[in-house]
Amino acid sequence: MFRIIILILSAMILSCAVAEAKPMVGVYYFPGWYRKGSADYGKVDGKFVDWSEWRGAVMKGAIPRALCGFYDDSDPRLWDYYNRWMSTHGIDFIAFDWYYNDGQDYLEQSLDSGYLGSNPDPNLKFCLHWCNHGGSWWEKPLDQSADKLLAMIDMVCDRYFKHPNYLHIDGKPVFMIYEHGTLSGFGDVKSNLAAMRKRAKERGLADLYLVGVYSGVDRSLINQRKDAGYDAFCAYTYA
Repeated sequence: MFRIIILILSAMILSCAVAEAKPMVGVYYFPGWYRKGSADYGKVDGKFVDWSEWRGAVMKGAIPRALCGFYDDSDPRLWDYYNRWMSTHGIDFIAFDWYYNDGQDYLEQSLDSGYLGSNPDPNLKFCLHWCNHGGSWWEKPLDQSADKLLAMIDMVCDRYFKHPNYLHIDGKPVFMIYEHGTLSGFGDVKSNLAAMRKRAKERGLADLYLVGVYSGVDRSLINQRKDAGYDAFCAYTYA
């Protein structure tokens, strides 16, 4: 069954359209608003610099300002607070924006050190929203060819999918893919998604629950994702 997952970005509410089950409510989490003292994020002219959305956008303007201020979200002590707040306010899972290309992670500290380094409520799940688009932060050209996708699945199986808090639907770990168009530039998407599923099964999983993300307004592209072999569809950055 191909499912449509509805996401309201400003409220960050994501609801799975499953009539026979209680709806799940989740939030997207973009890990780029940290304020960090050490210079270990981003690259300019080959040198690491302390760049973030905070420095690139927010600190230059008088508004908006977060009521709690800005902080390092790789600190598990912050996530102890987040965990309590989310789990007591009806949030079931977090979809972390996860940046990865050919062996390189980017902005992974809020998930790896923060959330996973804390003591999350067992009822507060998480999943990966693979932000597979290009950017100046990548040390290598984008490569989403079949062999690189299989290497990625090997890595996420070991690092994330088998974690007790990882979000599963129908017994399958949820993996969201942001840019279908980018993925299609590296071969037939349907074949590559099938290969990813096969590798996950070889690694002991039931399958993958693949969600195709879309941020445009052309409804025909929902069916495009269905035909490509995704299990569900959701939207991101509606505007």
